[in-house]
Amino acid sequence: MFRTIKLKLPYDRPLIETAKQFRNACQLVLDYGFENKTFNKNKLNRGTYREVRGRIPTLPSALVQTARDT
Repeated sequence: MFRTIKLKLPYDRPLIETAKQFRNACQLVLDYGFENKTFNKNKLNRGTYREVRGRIPTLPSALVQTARDT
């Protein structure tokens, strides 16, 4: 027999904000890739890294690179 328990987990507002920023970074990289018809990591990095860092300066660089790799 199984029992389902509903509970609310606390969430961290800065974590939610970082997730939104990451989503925006992913969208910027995807838009660039579709516009330039490339999904090569090096080309995406050269074409988007500085723009993403400029638009979303609080996003850690590791997440910018992860957005490119996703």
